Amino acid sequence: ENNFEKESIHVMGRCKGTAVVVGSNYVIEELKIPQVASALRYRKVEGAFSNPNGAVNVSALEWLYLTAKHISSSERFSPTNPITLLEMYCGNCNHTCALAPLFEKVTAVELNQKLCTAAELNLELNNIKNVSVWQSDSAKVSRRVMKSVETTRTLEWDVLLVDPPRGGLDADTLRMLKYFDHILYISCNPNSLKNNLEQSGICATHSIEKYANFDQFAYTPHIETGVYLRRKIQ
Repeated sequence: ENNFEKESIHVMGRCKGTAVVVGSNYVIEELKIPQVASALRYRKVEGAFSNPNGAVNVSALEWLYLTAKHISSSERFSPTNPITLLEMYCGNCNHTCALAPLFEKVTAVELNQKLCTAAELNLELNNIKNVSVWQSDSAKVSRRVMKSVETTRTLEWDVLLVDPPRGGLDADTLRMLKYFDHILYISCNPNSLKNNLEQSGICATHSIEKYANFDQFAYTPHIETGVYLRRKIQ
């Protein structure tokens, strides 16, 4: 007689474009952010990007949450003037699920269909109702936002969160930065981050209020960086 508990085992094999699955092609990861009442649950789907280091991911989410809370506590925002978020390159809504409670409305943009499906599932897993997921290219959405601002002189969102791939922001999203008073930039390539900040000229109009590094990719040259930029008071 053994005392081992029964565990379900899921096995997946892939070769030359063919996948064979025994069980499920995903795992459920649970993360506890100290400032969030309930643990966050994420479905991590095979073949779709997800953060590799759970403990460091929690640290990054906590930094984002506290920074967004700092922004939302600004005197400009109130129950009669709620704060809203536009998130570009949202992936599986890793950041979104943690930040959603701080915002009246969140629009999360992602091009990859598999990640959009995972995002919707993760929002459902965490009972989040105030997020809309748009499957779209970030450049297309950025052009739409800029055109709307130039036409109506109003901006639909208060805070911008970007988390681009290692190559950095596309040209249109880079141009859109200047329209936002509050920008949260998560970067997995410090060189691309530096180039984007220089190319956009954003540091002439915004100041870096907060900055953090996260060793998401241990024993590699890669580092994840978080930056909060706020428009300078004229």
